[in-house]
Amino acid sequence: MRRLAFDCSGDFRSVAVSTDGVVHVERAEEGSRSHAERLVPLMNDALAAARWSWQDIDELVVATGPGSFTGIRIAVAAARALALALDRRVRAVSTLRALLAVAGQDCTIAAIDARRGGVYYALPDGPERAGDVTISTATPDAAASMAARPLVAIGSGARLVCDAAGEGQVLEAPLRASALVACAVADAAGGQVAVDGGAVRPVYLRAADAVPRAA
Repeated sequence: MRRLAFDCSGDFRSVAVSTDGVVHVERAEEGSRSHAERLVPLMNDALAAARWSWQDIDELVVATGPGSFTGIRIAVAAARALALALDRRVRAVSTLRALLAVAGQDCTIAAIDARRGGVYYALPDGPERAGDVTISTATPDAAASMAARPLVAIGSGARLVCDAAGEGQVLEAPLRASALVACAVADAAGGQVAVDGGAVRPVYLRAADAVPRAA
């Protein structure tokens, strides 16, 4: 199975090209304000490095949130458009689950800064972390109280959680598309099927901070 995985949920955008879970090429760039302009060129760069054409892709994998409202929307829109253009199916992976995959077995919580004094968080779901995780919204101290000890946190909200707890280790590792590949492989092995692009939905959890002005 040849997969193109990508994420724009935070300050980085990342793309990975893989076959049967083996990542051949991974590309990442910083700059949340340029996701819309740079995502497809980054995909083209990764495909060229792997010597793949767009038609070589069997399946798309996309991070659906939570995270940056705009970044998630861009990634999901790209997944839908590519699925339609290439006649391919899509696997959706939550950003928090992918962060847990990045962190490894010692991590006890993944947290994303939700602003307004809150975090989105998820706890490890079993030793294999197969399937999705339960995503919740809470204050940093409430999220910290749910995590096992010793406290080891990853994500943009990790420092908030550890500071609220007065203890803990922050893992400084951004989300990478290779983690999405690992989650996709686990899901396929567990019997989950990919979906049509139109069925992919962003995970926002709450309304965007910016709203249109009233007419």
